[in-house]
Amino acid sequence: MKTIILFTTALSVSLDSFFCGLSMSVKTTKNFKFLLGISFSVFLLCILGSLFGASLYTALSSFSEIVGGSILIIISVFGFLENLKEKTTPINTKDNIFLESVIIGFAIGLDGAVGCLSLSLMGYNSLLVPILITFVHVLLMNLAILISKSKLSKFLKKFSFTPPLILFLLGLFKLIFSI
Repeated sequence: MKTIILFTTALSVSLDSFFCGLSMSVKTTKNFKFLLGISFSVFLLCILGSLFGASLYTALSSFSEIVGGSILIIISVFGFLENLKEKTTPINTKDNIFLESVIIGFAIGLDGAVGCLSLSLMGYNSLLVPILITFVHVLLMNLAILISKSKLSKFLKKFSFTPPLILFLLGLFKLIFSI
């Protein structure tokens, strides 16, 4: 069960990178630099979230499942709110694409960092989770870049509400079964 929660969390906190990849591939041709900057940001945020969660895990051991599940629900609420407003990130390809990708990486990596914090509070490995979440971010962005060249990309942009819904259900599941 812990493996399912780990992979589902990694996928759901990384789905925003898929939609970022769709929009990014239209606006820039420097995909490698962009992916490198985002990967760097996501991994750094996830390591910090995981280390913070691991240090809190010992202090909150009896409540860690409840706190971890609650954090997943909080992330999902912010995800739903973010989807309510229209967000576009303009990318100027004449400026420093790596710096811009680091900034965008921080924006799309925050939920991954909080996901790492949540999973660390539940006792997951503090190094494995950030590596997995960063890997899934990069994998989904690459997939999005490939798909962006097809007609399927317009259809997929309609499902940006899916990541917060998955996180909400995971958090609810953790709360129900930890009480």
